[in-house]
Amino acid sequence: MKYKKYIMSLILLFVIIIGAVCFEFENDTFYSIKIGEDIFKYGIDFIDHHSFFDLSYSYPHIIFDSLVYLFYSIMNFKGLYLLTIIFTFIFCISLFFVNNKLSKNFVFSLFFTLLSIMCLKNFFALRAQIFSMTIFLFQYYFLYSLFKEKKKLHTLFLFLFGVLLVNTHVATYPFFLIMFIPFIIASKFRKDIVLSFILCCLCGFVSFMGIDSYTYLVNTLLNNTMYYIEEHQPLILAKLPFEALFLFIIMWMFGTKKIKLELYDIIILVIVVFMSFSSVRHILFLNMFTLVLLCKYLGSFLLTKEKKEIIKIENFVFSVKGFVIVFLFVSLLSIMSIISYNRYKFIDEKKYPVDAAKYIKDNIDYKNVRIFNDINIGSYLMLNDIPVFIDSRTDLYTYTYNHKRDIFNDYVNVLFFNKYYEDIFSFYDIDYVLMSKNQNINVYLNRDTNYDIIYEDDYFVLFERNVND
Repeated sequence: MKYKKYIMSLILLFVIIIGAVCFEFENDTFYSIKIGEDIFKYGIDFIDHHSFFDLSYSYPHIIFDSLVYLFYSIMNFKGLYLLTIIFTFIFCISLFFVNNKLSKNFVFSLFFTLLSIMCLKNFFALRAQIFSMTIFLFQYYFLYSLFKEKKKLHTLFLFLFGVLLVNTHVATYPFFLIMFIPFIIASKFRKDIVLSFILCCLCGFVSFMGIDSYTYLVNTLLNNTMYYIEEHQPLILAKLPFEALFLFIIMWMFGTKKIKLELYDIIILVIVVFMSFSSVRHILFLNMFTLVLLCKYLGSFLLTKEKKEIIKIENFVFSVKGFVIVFLFVSLLSIMSIISYNRYKFIDEKKYPVDAAKYIKDNIDYKNVRIFNDINIGSYLMLNDIPVFIDSRTDLYTYTYNHKRDIFNDYVNVLFFNKYYEDIFSFYDIDYVLMSKNQNINVYLNRDTNYDIIYEDDYFVLFERNVND
């Protein structure tokens, strides 16, 4: 019966995941392919090979980028879709495992995990965050077990997961260390938890980045991308009203008398709320930990109050008749999710210059020219081996990171008309300008006699700059 339950649960999780994962890839995936290729081709050489600037690169996603390139090299974008399914499946199994361990309510954990998957599905993309969030799930469980049961072996697991995180998604490493604080406080600085924290503080040195593992996030917070990149900006509930639901759940957990939150969970919720309001990119922390803790307390409460009913429901769900009903319902949800995405191509030609890139490679000596490009398409140009002015690795182009010039700021000055575009183009010796058609700079370039349109489609336009500097 035990193995039967797990097999049935895995089937249901897999079905819902197929509907939760979108076919379409984002720009971060494109640069991960090329960075992974660089790792296999050049090793960890700390050199950026894709912009036409002489910049260094610290490889903040070494393991993740390598896996992305490996799957791409074998099966192209189909391989990347498979990898997305695999990463998402690992995350969802981990979520179910943690939910079940914390609530000790198997059937409730299963249904709550299925619900959580649908709530989190917008985050299931081929980005390093899907990898790091799986690590954070296990970190919480290991810290919980260390706190409750004093399992010393979990100190080793925490260290190993910390090393894995540093080499997979280094920007989140400071949060890995912050996660220890609630348990240290709640345990009144118990020696084993403090020693685990100290040991995990050394994880940054078990990576190619070394000391940069500790300063990477700080440099990110200090640069000016926070003002212009949407996911770096503070959370505004009017723009993301769905997040108000999670805040309401947190307030309910704080206020209800039916459940009593542990001190470490209270501190964790305060931390993730603060993180989310400081930057939109952290709302996954808010959503995930809210769901995990709600399942933990609500599942335990129901098991205590309605144990007989829970057992009846569990027996029905894992009977043949019950499983067929649940399977059909989950399949319907999965199909509806696929339909709601309405995106069935790996690359959206409205977002990325598929035809423009082909034109550039067929008609321009693209290896020896300088193209000023829209930041949102830079990673796709990288994928096509076209040197870029800027791409979605925005930190690379800031002064706090490269210590040479704030290229990102110059990009912003052009698009927001803070400076005369020609002055910046002249400084960088720009030959061409490739923009999506919704950029206002196109209006000025269209009227400038020194710029000629040499390629145009429904979504992108390529200008040739004819100025003798």
